[in-house]
Order: sequence, then C-alpha cells, then structure tokens
Amino acid sequence: MITLVNGRRTDQVSIHDRGLAYGDGVFETMLSVKGEIPLWDIHLARLECSLKQLNIQPFDTNGLFDMIKNNLDKTRQQIIKLTVTRGIGPRGYAPPIPCKPTSIISITNREPGDALLRTNGFKIKLCETYYARQVKLAGLKHLNRLEQILARMEIAHTGHAEGIMLDQTGKVISATMHNLFLVKDGAISTPDLTFSGVAGVMRQLVIGLAHDENIPVTIKEISMDELLSADELFLTNSIDGVWPICELDSTIMTVGEITSKLQAKVREVIPSCD
Repeated sequence: MITLVNGRRTDQVSIHDRGLAYGDGVFETMLSVKGEIPLWDIHLARLECSLKQLNIQPFDTNGLFDMIKNNLDKTRQQIIKLTVTRGIGPRGYAPPIPCKPTSIISITNREPGDALLRTNGFKIKLCETYYARQVKLAGLKHLNRLEQILARMEIAHTGHAEGIMLDQTGKVISATMHNLFLVKDGAISTPDLTFSGVAGVMRQLVIGLAHDENIPVTIKEISMDELLSADELFLTNSIDGVWPICELDSTIMTVGEITSKLQAKVREVIPSCD
C-alpha cells in the first residue's frame, strides 16, 4: 500500500484532525487501470461539489491528479481512496477559521473478482439498519458511514454479497456500498437520493449509458413492493461496475438483457471493470 498525507509519503495523521474526531470530511474511491483513472473527471467534479457543500475551503484540487498518477502501477488494477478532511482544529464542533484541509491518499492493489458471479449474479439480503434522512448531507460521500458499517455487520458471514438499506420511512435507498437499479417492463428506475444515500459516480455513468441506449430511466422513490416485483435488479459502484443480482433474500431474480447490456457498456468505458 502507498499512503500520502498532504503529498508526503506517510501514514500518520494528527489526532487533532477533524476527520478523525468528527468525520468532518469527504472521500472518493476510484479504480485505476494500468496507471489510468478512467472516471477521474466525474470523481473530481463530485469531490469539488462535496467540498463546497460542506464549506471545506479553500482546497486546491489542481495537483491531485498528478500526485496520484505518479504513484500508480502501470501494470495492474489498483484502488485509490482520496480523503479530504477539514483539517486540524481544537476540541469542539465549531471549526476554526481559517482551517487548512488535510488530504489523505491510499493506493492498494485490486485482486480479481469472481467472474462466474459477475455473470450469474450475486445474492443479497435486506438489512434492518436504516438510513437517516438529512437533506444537507444526502448524496455526499462524507466520512460519517456508521449506518453502512452497522448494515455490513448484519450480512457478515451470511453468504450474501451485499445488503439493501431503506430509509426511516421505508423507502428503498441503496445497498451498503453500491447504488441500486431496478428494471421493470424494459425501463430502469433508481432510488431518489434527495434525503439519504450516496450519489455514486458509477450510478451517474450508468444513467448516461442507459440514455445513450434509449433505455428509459426514472429517478424516484421506490417501495419494497416495487423492489420485490422488479424484472431485474443490479448494483453499481466505481470499483465493481455493474453487479447483477440473482437473489434477494428468498426472492429469485433474473439476470436479464438490460443488466447484461449495461454491464457490457461499462466494460467498454472501463475495459477491466469486472
């Protein structure tokens, strides 16, 4: 693993950093393929939007790409995690002004996944842990991820690859680490993330690819009944691309034509995203 803190080769962060103390920051998880970062522009745009939303400023993103790329292995796939915190501050919730942001970069090698599962589909389950509704944080990939941690603990050692999370009103939001898509009668829907969840980079890419293929896409509130009656289900994130789903708890799902088509289209954009 390679780790950089504020551009320096180290894995040490101050105990007074607000990212550690309060989860005061955001992060991006990116796939590198042979030294390239195929979705860099989308990740950067989301990062800058998130920093603006949380008023973590000023933070200069201009040198990030070169800093990361100079440390990549050009022979393999790697996973990059870029974290930006508000920086070091005294005890208390109110941040000091000014406050210099901290950047943390980690780069790890990605191991190959199970090709058969990516074709035949993954088994997932419904989680009991709910997302809280908070419009000011919805969509952001901020550092407070305790809800997903509790949900991941529910599926540990169960044989399920992922877990589906609802919000406090019972609406379907996402999986713990993936965005969710439903296919019904040849059209796609994905949950509205106005109040909860993370607006993923791969989610954005897949919506665009679906439009290119003239597949109708609707972003809306989704109920459990709609989830269970879908013709196809698939999950997305920036590392895994498109995951077809073959079973949700005891409900058997079909890995269908639209899921397979979008999986192939993602591979055209990111040849090794499988």
